[in-house]
Amino acid sequence: MSQINVTPPSGDRSGNAGINFLAVVIGLLLIVVVLWFLFFGAPFGAGNDGGDTNINVNPPTQQAPGGGGASPAP
Repeated sequence: MSQINVTPPSGDRSGNAGINFLAVVIGLLLIVVVLWFLFFGAPFGAGNDGGDTNINVNPPTQQAPGGGGASPAP
């Protein structure tokens, strides 16, 4: 049976930790932005501004009571 030598990698690994941390932060920011769009809509006035919504509804006019017509019989 042959022998297998495993040597640990040499060099400084602190740079990899920084890149991993940056990737996690960017991922969390992306999740926050997606949730913001889902719950609050587009930020900073992009898209529909939701400004003046004018709905005109004209209900039928009501006649005044006792309009001066013939009085009912007693």
